[in-house]
Amino acid sequence: HLAYILAGIKKDDEVITPVLTCSATNHPLLWLSAIPVFTDIDLNTLNIDPLDIERKITEKTKAIVVMYNGGMPCDMDAIMSIAKKHNLKVIEDCAQALGGTYKGQKLGTFGDFAIFSFQAIKHITTGDGGMLVCRNEEDAKRAKRLRWYGIDKELRRERDTLIPDRFNPFWQRAMTFDVDETGYKYQMTDIAATIGLANFEKLSTILETRRKIVEQYRNELDGLPKITLLKNDTGHANWLFQILVDNRKDFQDFMSQKGIETNMVQCRNDIYKIFGGKKQDLLNMNSIENNYVSIPLHCSLTEEQVGYITSSIQEYAQA
Repeated sequence: HLAYILAGIKKDDEVITPVLTCSATNHPLLWLSAIPVFTDIDLNTLNIDPLDIERKITEKTKAIVVMYNGGMPCDMDAIMSIAKKHNLKVIEDCAQALGGTYKGQKLGTFGDFAIFSFQAIKHITTGDGGMLVCRNEEDAKRAKRLRWYGIDKELRRERDTLIPDRFNPFWQRAMTFDVDETGYKYQMTDIAATIGLANFEKLSTILETRRKIVEQYRNELDGLPKITLLKNDTGHANWLFQILVDNRKDFQDFMSQKGIETNMVQCRNDIYKIFGGKKQDLLNMNSIENNYVSIPLHCSLTEEQVGYITSSIQEYAQA
């Protein structure tokens, strides 16, 4: 929400955004009375398709939102080129992509703004909450004001912000700062921040553990009938391991009988009533709507458990 405000998105502005994402990417656009313009996916990554971005741009387009699905990098060269060509802001939804890279550059450092999630089951957690990254200092300063009722915590300490002509509060309280912009209650608590700082120390270990699990998956699932692996990208943050299967319901029923949880995790947003409730003509999304699925990926998985999961998938594929 803060990123969209900082990007200058207002009523009736169009924002190019992925159709396959957590709806949290797109709810704040409705809060601003902006118009989400849903864009098709790349079949190799499940990320937003740059070719469809170009097709969806109009004179009302204000920004492009990219979401790194499961931690998979988008084609940022193409996307940033399109944004520059049309003078559009780029907002990176990195909720699933902490630690990921594109051509060696950290995800979250390409666009004008980036958002990370520290929700309970992300790479690291603060219990809930997240992080906003701004490209320039002025945006960061404004974000800090907006996150706490429009109050500038730095200026409130300076005498030149006093407004004694309007009121004369208790002097020692030093609460005579002015507020000139509507703000919110978005700041993280000190307790949550402390948990986050401690978790950051473990991030490299978490990323390496997930990378090894994904490597085992790819080695043992590559080339199976009924199973299609997504692009193998070394910059992947590996929050999800998603595959395409011939029939998701049959696959999930089979895996459930084996005691293995599987999930879609994300649903196409265009079919939600709040976004119109109508399946749009998105060729790639429509073609794999019943095929994409995530299999277990977390740091508590043992090598033996991963082996059991892959052998179960091999059994399904060869049946």
